[in-house]
Amino acid sequence: MDPNTAAIWLGRTESRAPSLSYFTLHFGIRARFPELRHHTLLVPRDFERGFEALYRERRFPEPPIVYLNDTTATDPSTAPPGATNLFVVVTSPAEESHLDWPAQTPIFRASVLALMHRFGIDIEGREVEFERVQTPSYFARVHGNYRGSLYGLDERYRIFGGMFPPANRDPKIRNLLYCGGAVQPGAGMPMVTLSGKFAAQQI
Repeated sequence: MDPNTAAIWLGRTESRAPSLSYFTLHFGIRARFPELRHHTLLVPRDFERGFEALYRERRFPEPPIVYLNDTTATDPSTAPPGATNLFVVVTSPAEESHLDWPAQTPIFRASVLALMHRFGIDIEGREVEFERVQTPSYFARVHGNYRGSLYGLDERYRIFGGMFPPANRDPKIRNLLYCGGAVQPGAGMPMVTLSGKFAAQQI
């Protein structure tokens, strides 16, 4: 459990800004995309405009930078023959008062697909067998991430100017430990796994 979410459960007040999050689309498509590799990054020429929206205004980037993960490019068995397992990721704000994720999700989805279209990667018109959308609200509701963030609090609240996340031991309650991307050693599957190992060792 994210320590900032747990803090609220424990009756502590937490109003500090969350870190960024992800907006993801996951498609199972009955077609192949030979132009895609396992990892493909789509960077529009006017990407700075999207950065301004994301980092300065905490708004969904327009245009977005889109990361595509096509597992079938390296392991065709991850989808039926001739099909594609495609994971689409955009760095986004977490839950913010000026964003209505349920209402705006269709708009953000359309923006991502339009950017993909600019690069010649078209989902529309293909036989889509499966689609899943994950927003910061999903990460908050299902995984307990603080306001849907991936790294807990915004980097300005982390140790040494954002270089290190907080320790995984609760500062007040003995034997209460945390693991996940919001605590040391940080986000990403290897480090999150290590944080669980650290917590288990301390217990």
